[in-house]
Amino acid sequence: MTESSTEASRMTRTELYAALTLWFAAFVFLDTTSGSGAFLTAASVVAAIVIYLLPVVLVVDVAFRFFRL
Repeated sequence: MTESSTEASRMTRTELYAALTLWFAAFVFLDTTSGSGAFLTAASVVAAIVIYLLPVVLVVDVAFRFFRL
């Protein structure tokens, strides 16, 4: 990978704040959701995926920055 393509794939600080805000909103949604229905079930699945996948993406991004991969 060239340096320019590596730089383009890294998160900016604004993207990091947006990702953390999304993670927090998904966490609050899962914590406060009550009831049932197709929409709530689908939204809960999406929120659960965000809750578990986003920290992995952030750790990988930090690892790529630290080790300059």
